[in-house]
This record gives sequence, C-alpha cells and structure tokens, in this order.
Amino acid sequence: MEEYFEGDCIFYYGLIFPSVEKRFREFIELLQDDGDKNERLIVFLNTSGGSTETVEKMVEIVRYHYSEVYFVVPDEAVSAGTILCILHVAENCVFSSVWQSSS
Repeated sequence: MEEYFEGDCIFYYGLIFPSVEKRFREFIELLQDDGDKNERLIVFLNTSGGSTETVEKMVEIVRYHYSEVYFVVPDEAVSAGTILCILHVAENCVFSSVWQSSS
C-alpha cells in the first residue's frame, strides 16, 4: 500500500485516549527513522471517538513529521476521529469521501 500511495501508511482502529499518545508518537518516529523518510502519511482511520486533547497532540506529532496527510475512513470516524480529520484539512490536506456505488 505504501508503494501505491507513495507514502507511509498507518491503520488506526479503536478509541482515542491519552494512553495512546506516547505509543502513537513512538510509532510515527519509528516510521521516520526507518531510512526511507516520506513527506506523505496516509491514515486508515476507524474510531468511535475519544479525547479531543489527545487528538490535538496527535495532530502536532503528525504535522511535525509530515507535510501531506490523507485520511481513508472505511467505516466511521466519529467525534474525536472527525476532529482529527478536520484539523488536518486546515493544513494543506485533502479530505474526501471514498464511496462506490454497487450499481
């Protein structure tokens, strides 16, 4: 998937709580230290919400490491998940729905 999207791809599934922040930061830093630094991050996001304060910190982490961020929401991004997507829209990111009709 990273080759197709020409960037780092991460999958986030679950609630967004303060306990996630440290692991999220460490994971993003690990991606950046792998020797193949990308400026683009694609986030596959499925969450029913959580802490807006944690979302704010996650946005700061991602903005520090990536100049382009894209979200793919295959199911739901509710509450704090929606805020996570919207906060990135304001900073040179594209936000669009991914939906195909079965007809």
